[in-house]
Amino acid sequence: MKNVPAWMAENHVPCVGVGFIKDGRLKWFKAFGELQKGRPAPNNALFNIASQTKPVVAMLTLKLVQSGQWNLDEPLALSDTLYGDMVEHPGQGNGKGLGWGVLRDLPGGAYALQHGGSDIGVRTMAIFLPQTKDGIVVMTNGDNGGFVYDRIIKEALPLGKEISDRMNKGNSHHQRIVLPDSVIERYVGVYEQSNGKMLNIVKEGNAIKVSGDGAPTAVLVPETNNTFFLPDYDVQLGFPDSRSLVIYENGKQVMKINRKRN
Repeated sequence: MKNVPAWMAENHVPCVGVGFIKDGRLKWFKAFGELQKGRPAPNNALFNIASQTKPVVAMLTLKLVQSGQWNLDEPLALSDTLYGDMVEHPGQGNGKGLGWGVLRDLPGGAYALQHGGSDIGVRTMAIFLPQTKDGIVVMTNGDNGGFVYDRIIKEALPLGKEISDRMNKGNSHHQRIVLPDSVIERYVGVYEQSNGKMLNIVKEGNAIKVSGDGAPTAVLVPETNNTFFLPDYDVQLGFPDSRSLVIYENGKQVMKINRKRN
């Protein structure tokens, strides 16, 4: 973990908390950086965990169902098979369990459970390998925290690189092209989401740099005349016209944002 401070500085993330799980127990934990200027973060620092609450609530709900205290519209457990139902998903490859993302077909027949969380100034990720009882939980308090926890996962877990690649790259393949400056400059501007959050697009060499409210600062390179992708991640920005942009993750449209009117 000696590289964590350098990764934080590179991505302008003030604080990172890392918990490493070995054989089903918390083996090691450390907080890096500062919660406030000039005040190092203690190891018992509190983080906003955003969507990390979802799998916690899901597991609590399933335990209540198992004990007979709750009923759902559709039976889930089936008690001896409750855990199996939680991670089961038809087919191969990546899928969704009950409350968790499931990464299947990892080397050696392994699979992993994963869930992340994000909010303005918050990026978190938890990875668990049930067969070996290993795992890692990373909390960050910066919009670029995803770039930091990605590197931590790759270094800390034996299957970290495979897990990271499966979460980030998907099945798409992108190839960079070169565009005239005049084409890239068409897309430069400020785009406003329906909730009032702003996304800024500026020209960065033969690419675009994206930043904004709750958005990681990232450089995306051109793939076509009107689409750009983030290297090593299956994230694209498309500009269907001069008035809007569309964000794609894993080939699926997740958001459309209109250019802010002057």
